[in-house]
Amino acid sequence: MPEQTTILTPAKNPFDDANSIEKSYQPDTININPVPRGTPEPEPPAATPSVPITTKDDEEVFDETEYLKNAGFKSIDEIKAAREELEQLRNKKPEIKYGIPDDKQEEYYNILDKKIKLERAEKLDPTNTVNASQIVRTALQYANPDLTTDEIDYLYDKKYSVPDKPKKVDFTDDDEFNAATATWEKQSNIAQKELVIDAKMAKPRLAEYKKNISLPDIPVPQNQPSQEELQAAEQARQAYFDSIEPGLKAFSGYNTTFKDGDADVPLNYAISDDEKKALDATLRNFDIIPYFQNRWLDKEGKFKTDQIASDLYLLENPGKVLTKMVNEAANQKEKAIRKTTANINVNGSGKTNISTQQPNPLDKQVEYLFKNG
Repeated sequence: MPEQTTILTPAKNPFDDANSIEKSYQPDTININPVPRGTPEPEPPAATPSVPITTKDDEEVFDETEYLKNAGFKSIDEIKAAREELEQLRNKKPEIKYGIPDDKQEEYYNILDKKIKLERAEKLDPTNTVNASQIVRTALQYANPDLTTDEIDYLYDKKYSVPDKPKKVDFTDDDEFNAATATWEKQSNIAQKELVIDAKMAKPRLAEYKKNISLPDIPVPQNQPSQEELQAAEQARQAYFDSIEPGLKAFSGYNTTFKDGDADVPLNYAISDDEKKALDATLRNFDIIPYFQNRWLDKEGKFKTDQIASDLYLLENPGKVLTKMVNEAANQKEKAIRKTTANINVNGSGKTNISTQQPNPLDKQVEYLFKNG
């Protein structure tokens, strides 16, 4: 009888029955003798998927446009341009635009560097030996500005350095090693204590050094006018000069009107040729700022407000002022004439001798206006 062997094989395909979810395998006994020819081979069982199948509807789609929009960009090129600009800003060296002359820049930077170093050393705690070392070195440097860094290090090491700590391998006797170590520790403690004391004493000197440091004056940059602005200014200046001569010809003086009853009598103060020549020279050298500074400010720089008010009122109301003064002068003269006439008798003898009377100041004003009218 042929030998029979037991192996594991699927009892049935779990997907053959739509209502079954069984996925277990059951043992079965089969004959391993050769299968007769012509016998169809059994179909292999369907493979069970090891991972779940994801449909297209379940896939997470990356939306590049939406991502860029949320990041504040419109395209990849815009991101690249922003990155390049950032790199340029990082690599760009800061520029000082305070008008420091080229031949003074090194001096200015050296002074500023000294000031910063002094401020840093002044803030250090001298009880720490590392800080104390920096304080002492800084004080030595500023007390001896002509010494180099190597020379400062020499002075520092000469006073505060100690030999290297003894190593046990260099000694055959433990007592000698312990004695050498004790001596070294004593020297080290003394050097450190002296360093801390000197640092404490040096800190006030650092403050004094800092007070004596002054930065050179930095010229304030002035906005230089462009060539077009200079040309425009020159054209305006020339136009002003060209307008002086025709302007003086058109200037005939000052005019006003005297009211004599129902009649209007025109009056004029004419400018002579000599006065116009003098005025021409004044206009060609006229500088408005110093002119009004001298006129409207006293020697102490205080405003002469009464003078300012008088000038502005006359500039705004020239006709009103002149007409008022002329008519007032005429009225006062008429009153004076009536008063004088009232003192004359019919027989020609009066209480007052007219010829001996002092002239009225108002008469002089009216007479001057009519003579020059």
